[in-house]
Amino acid sequence: MRTKATEEGRRPGRHRPDRSTRAETGGKGSGDLIATAGATDPTGEPSEPPKSRRAMAAPSGRWNPDHSLGAETHHLVYVKRRVAHGPMSADVERWALDALNRPVAHLFGHAFLADRLEAPGRHMLWFVGGLRDSRTILPLGLDARLTVRHVIRSTDHLEDGYLSACVQRRRLKDQNVAVFAAVADPACSEYFGFNNLEPILAPALLPAKGLDLTPAALTAALGMRLQSPRRLPDGSDLLSRLIDHAAMLSRRQQIFISYRWREATPFVARLARRLDGAGYTCWWDRWSMSRAVAEGQAASPPPALRGVLEHAIARCAGGIAVRTHGYDHSDWTGLEHDCMLDAHRSRSMAVVDLPLAADGVLPMPVAQCRDLAAADALIERTVDEVRTRLAA
Repeated sequence: MRTKATEEGRRPGRHRPDRSTRAETGGKGSGDLIATAGATDPTGEPSEPPKSRRAMAAPSGRWNPDHSLGAETHHLVYVKRRVAHGPMSADVERWALDALNRPVAHLFGHAFLADRLEAPGRHMLWFVGGLRDSRTILPLGLDARLTVRHVIRSTDHLEDGYLSACVQRRRLKDQNVAVFAAVADPACSEYFGFNNLEPILAPALLPAKGLDLTPAALTAALGMRLQSPRRLPDGSDLLSRLIDHAAMLSRRQQIFISYRWREATPFVARLARRLDGAGYTCWWDRWSMSRAVAEGQAASPPPALRGVLEHAIARCAGGIAVRTHGYDHSDWTGLEHDCMLDAHRSRSMAVVDLPLAADGVLPMPVAQCRDLAAADALIERTVDEVRTRLAA
């Protein structure tokens, strides 16, 4: 029994920023968005946060986008998505507990941003992230919003062990780098499922040439414009559309995608984009789970990681199993499929098995999108099937 990373082999480039990692922020704009505990115990009740972070925990709740924004200042930040530096090895269970639910802190190196966040009033950070692999560059999406509770300027003597460990990971390359921490109000902070934010970003950030660029060039150009955090003026069109977009994402039904990385990542990337266009958000590991957790080295999926998956599936209205040749031989996908079937029996979760045929297996040319016409045709049928089953 092996983890999702080790059972499929170490994929070349999984730790390289120019391949399968989430889109790089580059230079000084880079930061880390840290998540709080979101696992559940076998009874289905939320597990307690680690002791070192209980002081940060707050009752769960969603931010109300309809409240007055007069006392708030908003900042747009381009950031790696829930990425921890390097492999986790023995820390996989602890990091799995901290991988999913909602942000608790943002670590960054901009002194000017720390000054802004310490000004009087309430401050909210809006995080933009992206995904890429060797064959696909996906559009930038709204990753999270974080309401700042306070800023920690000196992270050398943090009492909180979890944040201290995150700071040490940031300093692996340079021990002298400045690291500031914006600590969140978790009750007013949340992550979002996979989505495309570029139709909102492009008119505001690239008004003259955004429409003339290819999709890949547009993503790259927007990333360059977001290298430094930018303040969003109160009442601006971009801020208003961002708030509306977040409210829309919070109302969407979420779909869990179960698949094997090595076999079906190109297909799932296109499927996620199509589901977003059809009005759904996706939970899939490349977007929703910390890369460090998913790549952790362990003899088998640890209990904490099982809890993360069960918690994610419990929040989804539907699930899609992309059944390639190796799907039934993976402990990870077996666990995910069992959880989806349990949810189907207990609360009628809509579960769709691809390729929509009894005992069928998705051909590799389709799973790898080498037969693009067949892949897109199947994706359209899948979206229709998901919509039908959710409406039943």
